[in-house]
Amino acid sequence: MRRTSLAKNRLRNIRYMAKNTLRQELETHTRNFEEPLRQVEGQLAAVAQDDLQLQASVNEIYTELAKLNLINMVNLTHDARVHLDLRMQEEAAARKSLAKVEAEIADANATLQTAETTLAKSHEQLRILLSSDPVYVQDSQALDRVEADVKASTDLAAEIDAECDGKLPAFESDPGFGYLLRAGYGTEEYRRGGFFKRADRWIAGLIDFERNRANYESLKSMRSTLASRRLALGNSVEEIRKKVQDRVAAAQSNTDLEPSRRAVSVAQATVERFKSEAKRLQGVLQEYVDRTDFRYVRAYKSIADAMTEVPLEQLEAAARETPDTRDDELVAELAKKRLLLSGNAEKTSRLSKIRTERNVQYQRAKTIERSLRSDRYTGSDYRYESDFNLTSFLAGYMVGDMTSKQVENQLLGLRQEVPAPIPYNSGGGDYRGSVFSSGGSSGGSSGYSSSGSSGFSFGGSSGGSSSSSDSYSSSDSFGGGSSSTSDSF
Repeated sequence: MRRTSLAKNRLRNIRYMAKNTLRQELETHTRNFEEPLRQVEGQLAAVAQDDLQLQASVNEIYTELAKLNLINMVNLTHDARVHLDLRMQEEAAARKSLAKVEAEIADANATLQTAETTLAKSHEQLRILLSSDPVYVQDSQALDRVEADVKASTDLAAEIDAECDGKLPAFESDPGFGYLLRAGYGTEEYRRGGFFKRADRWIAGLIDFERNRANYESLKSMRSTLASRRLALGNSVEEIRKKVQDRVAAAQSNTDLEPSRRAVSVAQATVERFKSEAKRLQGVLQEYVDRTDFRYVRAYKSIADAMTEVPLEQLEAAARETPDTRDDELVAELAKKRLLLSGNAEKTSRLSKIRTERNVQYQRAKTIERSLRSDRYTGSDYRYESDFNLTSFLAGYMVGDMTSKQVENQLLGLRQEVPAPIPYNSGGGDYRGSVFSSGGSSGGSSGYSSSGSSGFSFGGSSGGSSSSSDSYSSSDSFGGGSSSTSDSF
């Protein structure tokens, strides 16, 4: 038993990694190679963004230089000359088309003016016919009177409605007036007698009910009467208006009013169509004036594209030959931008090589992490000593001196199985009882108890986690006495 105790003490002195530490260290190891990769990728992206901005500035310089050359008609490419020739032809055609459209507008306006004159004569002819028609005159005058009555009635109704909306709710909300009104006081519907009748008469005298009720009924009657009158006047207006319209239609059939109206409508549409075309052509010609037309843009882009192939010294010489100092400034600015672009190209090449190297390292770290994350190496049934250094262990693999299979085989050699706890008596004496497991598993704790009765009881747990301490207990009870022993390690 002494040798067993010494071995137990020696095992206790060895420290092991905490659970899941190897898996965490694998993730950290991979991140240590990923972070430098992402850093250089960020630097590459920044250089690329700066490169785009520089290239845009260079393109703008070339474009402005090309425009200056076009204005001064120097250094023109063959393609630019072709576009300029076509531009002159197309601009002349657009101006010719505009002149033609403007002439058509003048003709259409003359036609419209003639049609409007004819229409005015037709209206005058209709007026003369209607003024000599006694039935039309009579009905028209009647319509004017009824429409005036409708307007007056509508205005009065609005005033009465406003007054009723303000006063009727005040009458109805008054406690005494509302009470007598609902009781039908002073009407044939009133049925109260005796004391109640005398009380109602007293209330009526107190609030001057009869006079107030007359005002109340008057307001309601005026509103109702005006509504009925407006309805009758409306019907009368429609009836008279129909007669007037019939007389107008009969007289109109004897004039040229409808053909004149159609002629005016057609002439107006023609004028608007020609004006729209003229507006379009004016916009096209304005582009020629502003030098934003398609041909001009193609011409200076052709020159700008050709300039990208011209050495800087040649551009400087060409700029010196022109009287405009602006092209000298642009060429100087272009030289600065080209120098920056050259520096960016070198930086991009250098960073790309670094990225390739770091990506190889990251991919190797990721590959070995995937291989070693399995339960075969990181499961809860295995452990590694605490001084195990994963980075040092994987150093050979990361530089290509080992394969992933060799790493796995070496790790299997370092892996230790977690031992199951073995219960024993630390006091050196004999066992006081037996240990039983009802769950079929060596892990956990077990206990046995017996009593003075003829029954036995066994208890245990299966599948529990391993621990560095185990316990055993035995309890015997005979008659009134009891004894217990507990050993732990």
